[in-house]
Amino acid sequence: MGNSGTVFTTADGGKTWVLRQDAKKQNFTTEHLVAVCTLGNQAWASGFDGTILHSSDGGVTWEKQNGGSAATATSATSTSMFTSNTEGSVTTMDLEGIYFLNPNLGWCVGWSGTILRTTNGGKTWTPINSDAASWSLNTVYFRDEKNGWATGFAGELLSSNDGGLTWKALKSNVQAEIGSLAIDKAGRFWAAADDQLVYSEDGGQTWTALKMGEHVNVFLEKVFGKGDSLWILGELGIYKQVGNTKEWKVADNFHPAGTYIADELEETGDQPAPAAAPAPTAK
Repeated sequence: MGNSGTVFTTADGGKTWVLRQDAKKQNFTTEHLVAVCTLGNQAWASGFDGTILHSSDGGVTWEKQNGGSAATATSATSTSMFTSNTEGSVTTMDLEGIYFLNPNLGWCVGWSGTILRTTNGGKTWTPINSDAASWSLNTVYFRDEKNGWATGFAGELLSSNDGGLTWKALKSNVQAEIGSLAIDKAGRFWAAADDQLVYSEDGGQTWTALKMGEHVNVFLEKVFGKGDSLWILGELGIYKQVGNTKEWKVADNFHPAGTYIADELEETGDQPAPAAAPAPTAK
């Protein structure tokens, strides 16, 4: 997934990649795509301007999904549930994270605290109003049909225990952007936060910040499972969990290129890369 709707798929573990386009040799959308979730041959992708795509053939072909423009609102406790028509997009906000627990139940999060929910595989999406979200969101994950979490800018960390209908803010103890979430064999929750990790040992209710060390490279972005281990992916390095402990070590046999940093250096010659722009406030 990438800029201007670029979609590549692989069937050999990433050794080769195939560009996927429609019958007219055009991308399935012109919007940038930033997140993807797969379940067997089912796949969903989200991106700029409220774009959501769906594939039922392993990513060979894609179709646009949208919930339509919100038309009728009904009350469900503190949450406004919307009935949508079939035209337009349910939101114009950039959708940074998407997750499906099963082929029907899924969630999408994005800028300005946007939270969407679907119960029919993305045919329609319901906007969830939540005062708990103060910043833009970039990741959403559900352990089961009831319990889920969303993360974002400025240490934003939310949880839901009713399938994403309502959310509450949790204290993450970091101010950095939190991206990705994974669970280790000991049942601990882990999330990446620049040069720190945040973890929970009580099922995601309370969180502790873990400084990775004075000499650990920053820009940690993603925690993921590989085999029996958890790994952290960053722009300048990959780290592996030491057994079932809370310790991590650098994986010396992997050296990411640091693509966006390299691009900045290429543009500015010997000058240092410019500082990252501050996180936008929620609208």
